[in-house]
Amino acid sequence: MQHETMTQELQAALQTAGVATVGDLANFKAALLNELSQMLDDSREDCSMGEKTNERPSSEFTDDMRLAMKRDLALAFWTNVKRQRLKQHQVAQLVGMSRQKVSELMRQNVVGFSERKILECLAGIGCDVKITVIPGNGTIQVEAE
Repeated sequence: MQHETMTQELQAALQTAGVATVGDLANFKAALLNELSQMLDDSREDCSMGEKTNERPSSEFTDDMRLAMKRDLALAFWTNVKRQRLKQHQVAQLVGMSRQKVSELMRQNVVGFSERKILECLAGIGCDVKITVIPGNGTIQVEAE
């Protein structure tokens, strides 16, 4: 009986995200990930503003930006899981990882998670993600709905 309830809850969550079949979910995730990867590439190009230079930003600055973005993505993930009232086991099924890993991400423990993996998790729960990089001060803004 518990399995039936869990299956029904998972189906309801998928319908809320506009996904009717597992094939639709796979296609949706693939398309979204491709679009997000392109957006990240475009953002990186915009940061350079077309200037050719031999100077590169320090890896410390880049690492700080990356960590901040991962934390913002994890916060967006947590916010959307709570808003959708999903249980961790449901999220684990939707995003294809263990409940323990979902728990880590929900606690915003981003060590061991790539930006791409967190984006995949957001896509798995049906979120649209917008990442804005503000050139000059290195600010990154993340929005996910």
